[in-house]
Amino acid sequence: MFIRSVRDVIKDRELPSVQTGATVRDACHVLDRYNVGALVVLDGEWLLGVLSERDIIRKCLGQDRRSGETTVDEVMTA
Repeated sequence: MFIRSVRDVIKDRELPSVQTGATVRDACHVLDRYNVGALVVLDGEWLLGVLSERDIIRKCLGQDRRSGETTVDEVMTA
């Protein structure tokens, strides 16, 4: 089995991501723009976690949090 790095897999494509502190609403716009179901959450260039549609549904919408006030740090999967 040939194992590649993430950098090899994405090559010249832009990695859909948001920075720590971004709101869930901002992250939803990025999900829509890239037509993907998950984003990486970065602190500068450091990976902090992954934010998925499921995280947003269960930890934000399902708990009646406001997407414009909730940060991705609060609902991402570390």
